[in-house]
Amino acid sequence: MKVVGFNGSPRMLGNTGLALDVVLERLADEGFETEHVYLCQTPMDACDSCGACNRNMDGNCIIVDAFSEHYARMLQADAIVFASPCYFGGVTAQLKGLMDRAGNVARSSGDQLSRKVGLGLVTERREGGLATLHQIHDFMMASGMVVAPSDGWPIIRGHILGEGKDSEGVEYLESLADGAAWLLRALDGQAQF
Repeated sequence: MKVVGFNGSPRMLGNTGLALDVVLERLADEGFETEHVYLCQTPMDACDSCGACNRNMDGNCIIVDAFSEHYARMLQADAIVFASPCYFGGVTAQLKGLMDRAGNVARSSGDQLSRKVGLGLVTERREGGLATLHQIHDFMMASGMVVAPSDGWPIIRGHILGEGKDSEGVEYLESLADGAAWLLRALDGQAQF
């Protein structure tokens, strides 16, 4: 089974990447194929609400950029991780653009993200992380995704690079990865509910 993680940070080397790696490495250790995608390396335009995806209903966005590659990754994955630093109480523009376009294309094409396992994680300096995590979870719920369980909020605190490895936060990220592994196996008939 495959898990793709979308890093919404505008920084290549930041706490969000470190946090996402904790989850992806834990899932890789459990035998899952994982991929870490840096949205900052592949700029995308925001959804312009042109309505073409609703008219065409073909699983494509008419804006030509990296979105089509990212959306193909989503469709091929069994689970999708959305990771973002908290920017003024919400996800970054990079992740918001991906979620908006993916949500519109998926809904117009038979709810293509429905029943995929979704994981959300957030890095914060001081506050706003819970609202940001809710924004990611709201997207997952609106898309019909199954949100992976965790023993706590998968939010890491830190401002300086490396501070995002706070021990309690890492425990929650590992719990999120474990919950996703269990859920994926249960949905595949390899574990019991």
